[in-house]
Order: sequence, then C-alpha cells, then structure tokens
Amino acid sequence: MGKGLRAIWAIRASAGANRILYYIKRIPLIGRLLPDAVYRSLPLKQVLGLLARFAVVLSGFVGKGLYVALLIALAKESGTAGLPVDAVWGRFLFVFLMLSFGVSVFLNAIVLEPKRDKYLMVKLMRVPATLYMRMNLTLRYLFFFIQYAVVLMAAASWLDAPTGRGLQLAVLVTGWRLAIEVLHLVVFDRSGVILVKRMGLTWSGIIAGIVLTLAPLILARDSAFEIGSVLFNGLVLAVVVVLAAGCARFLWRYSNYKAAVDAVTKQDEPLLDMGRMMRDSQVESVRVKEGDLVLEAGKGQAYSSLRGLRYLNALFHTRYRQVLLKPFQKRLMVLVVLLIGAGLLAAFHPTSSDAGLLLQEVKAIRLPLLIGMSFLLLGEQYVKSLFYNCDRSLLRYSFYRSRPAVLEHFRIRFGRLLRYNLQLTAVLVFGTALVLLVTGIPFTTDLLFLAAGCFGLSVYFTLHPLATYYFCQPYSTEMNVKNPFFLIISSIGSMVVVMLSLLVSTMAAFAAVIWLLTIVYLLLAFAGLARFGSRTFRLKG
Repeated sequence: MGKGLRAIWAIRASAGANRILYYIKRIPLIGRLLPDAVYRSLPLKQVLGLLARFAVVLSGFVGKGLYVALLIALAKESGTAGLPVDAVWGRFLFVFLMLSFGVSVFLNAIVLEPKRDKYLMVKLMRVPATLYMRMNLTLRYLFFFIQYAVVLMAAASWLDAPTGRGLQLAVLVTGWRLAIEVLHLVVFDRSGVILVKRMGLTWSGIIAGIVLTLAPLILARDSAFEIGSVLFNGLVLAVVVVLAAGCARFLWRYSNYKAAVDAVTKQDEPLLDMGRMMRDSQVESVRVKEGDLVLEAGKGQAYSSLRGLRYLNALFHTRYRQVLLKPFQKRLMVLVVLLIGAGLLAAFHPTSSDAGLLLQEVKAIRLPLLIGMSFLLLGEQYVKSLFYNCDRSLLRYSFYRSRPAVLEHFRIRFGRLLRYNLQLTAVLVFGTALVLLVTGIPFTTDLLFLAAGCFGLSVYFTLHPLATYYFCQPYSTEMNVKNPFFLIISSIGSMVVVMLSLLVSTMAAFAAVIWLLTIVYLLLAFAGLARFGSRTFRLKG
C-alpha cells in the first residue's frame, strides 16, 4: 500500500509540474526564455511537483476558509445591526448545515466524479482501480477533515463559541460526506445511475436547498437557528461517528471500484477532456438555430444611412436578435416570478414586512444584492455570442483590429449590452418598490441611494465582462479558453467591487463607491483600449 501511495503521489506531482511549466511558457516574454527541454529536467519537475501538491493542499484551506467566511458574512448580513455574536453563530450553523449537509447530497461523489487524474492513473498508468480509489479516498477525506477542522475551529473562536465546537462540526461534516459517498455507490450498484450526472435532479436539489436556507434568514425565523443544541448533542455525535466508521469500512472493502471507475472514464466522457468539454459547452451555448436567424425584409435598407462598424453591428444585432434576447428573456421571467412571489408573501404573510425592513440596512442587503446582480445581468453569454457569431471571422482582418475600430465597436457593444441590463435593473428596482408599497414600508432616502447603487452595479457588470473580453480575448476559433489569466482577471474585477462595497456603512456611501468605481473603470477601459486594444483584441489559434 505504501508503494502504491508513493507511486500515485509521484505521478500526480509530475503531472502538476508539467501543467505549471505549460502555463509559465504561455506568459508573454517570460515563456520565451524557457526552452522545451525544460520538460526533461527531473530535479526541476520534482521541485515544481512538490510545489503543485502543496498548492493543492493550501488551496483546500483557502477555499474552505473563504466558504466559511462567506457563510459567516451571510449570517451577519441577514440579521439586524448589532446582532449578538451567539446569534450569528446560530445562524452560521443553520446555513452551514443546510448547504454542507443538505445541498452536498447532490454534489459529493469522489468515486463517481469524472476526472483526468482518474483516467490517467487507472486507464493509462494501469494502477488497479481498487488501490487507486482507496488511496484517493483516504487522502481526500483526511485533508478534508484537517482543513475543515482548522477553519471551523478558527470560525468558532472568532464568533466566541467554544473552539471544540468547530472540531465537532468538522467530525460531523466529514462523517456525513462519507455517508453520502456510500449512498452514491449503492445507487450506482443497484441501478447503474450516476446521480451527479442527473442534471435535473442535481439542480432541483441545489435550488431547493438554497431556497430553504434563505427563507428562514429573510423571514427571521429564530427557532430555526437553535440547531446547535441538536447538532452537538452527545447522542448525535456518537451516531455520526459510528456511521462514519461503518461507511469508511464499506468504502475500504468495496469490491466494485473497477466498474465505478470504468463508468466515468470512458473515452467519450466529456469531463475527462476539459478542453473538449468547454469547447462543446461554449459552442452549444451560442449556437444559432436556423429559426433564430432574423433579418426582416427592408431592415437592410433601414440601416442604409449607417456606415462602417455602426452598419455592421446594427445588422448583426438584428440578425441575431433572438439569440441575444433569449438570455435576457429568461432572466426577466425569473425576476418577475420572484418579485410576484415576494409581493404575494408580503401581502399574505403577517410578518413579511420584516423582510422589507432589511432593505433599509446596508449591512443586510449589500452582499446578497452584489451576488444577485452579478447573476441577473447579462455579460459572459453576450460576449460569447459576439465572438462565435461575429468576431472569430472578422478578427482575421487587420482593419477590424485597428485602434479606431476596436474603440468604435467596443463603444457600440457597451451601449447595446447596457440597454438590456438597465431594463433588468429597472424591473428589479421598480418591482421591489411595489413590494415595499404592499408591505407598507415608507420610502426613504436610503432606498433611493440603494436604487442608485443598483443602477451603478448595472453599468459596472456590463462594463467588466466586455472589457475583460477585449483585454484578454480568451477564446480560440474552437471556443477553447486559451488565455490562462482570463478567469483570474475576471474574478479580481468582481472581487474588487464586492470588497469595496463591504467596507461602507451607509447607503449613500454604498452608492457613491459603486459609481466612483464604475466611472474610474470606464475611463481606464477606454484609455487602455486606445493604447493596447489593437494588440490584446486578436484571434488565437
């Protein structure tokens, strides 16, 4: 067993080193200094492999730390100002239980997850499936427990709860995850069904879990937050520990790992080839059906007064109107349904006015608002449609990449996309105003500043994905993401607005920060495109 563990670790380290070298070689200027022979340097690859494995372990701590911090922030923000620390701990336990214990049922399946590492080890390197899965499960759940133990003990200490509660919670969540692992395997054995691939069931469970999590927070059902007395009961802990021991024994002695691994490492399994999976999903998301192409008779003549790129963009947005409208219409429909539901809840629920009061507290509304607006507004889907249906052909011509052309079609597209997003924001703002009217909550200047902040976010989340696209242009002709820094830059832009917004304490400051950041970003984007756009906005092979 020790020899097998060392072999698996060595192969993973080598693969990690190769990935690091690959991305370093793609960095402008620096990558050219590294010859291809660097891949043959065993000492260098051993060091890089060790760093890669360390980075994986460290990322586990960071990821779980950010996750727990986000749940704590949600627990704090969902309450009124000055919420006692013990009340925050109770709310955090409730949210953690609903998401990490409830929603995880539909996501957790290490044995049945399609991964390139699994394909590499079992199919290519001929490591026995049973040996590989035993080692993989042991390492994954060992680090899972250690990472959660450290993070949750720190969270408990931060919220003035006994540090031992964090350790107990780590034991509970690890034991529960082992039980879910067994559940997925039993279902696979008896029916051949891989639950994590049933997208309808998975997303239904996720959405239901999120709704059931947010509802008590919004409605201030304090009785739901007294879960600690049950969760840390000695009998519950004992049952979970015994259950975890039984599940660990089942997983160690499980004899059908070969069939389970074969089921998710077929050559046609898209998740094994991330490039092919991303390409197929990207193309499918922007593929145009024949019935979606619209160019009414006379439209071309109607644009006869336009010239150059204005004429081109007008024809493009008319021809692909249905493709561009579908994401807008779906978001609008979901938003209207949610607003109608909130209005009915406000009208018929006797305590629904409490939800309206939250809108007057910047600490209660800013984080959910930022997250909700980022999902509501159009951005990435619009950019993909632009590239796949227009830019991937026209970027072959130098005139389209020239400085004046880049500035011109960026400005036109920004205006088009902003028009869609401002409509969604207007529906959100005025729909919320109607809900408040139903609840009887009086309008205040704070609510006006909140509306101003929403429109500022609309402009920001319109500008950010479009600017990132022009400065990075991540897609190849086959819709592969070729720029390794695209996701990093995109994430940083979203994190900046979140972090700055969390520092303010009033609605006026919230709106001012959003608009100031948006205006600065807009000026920098146009200045940057004027200087670098002709070099960054290009076609990748």
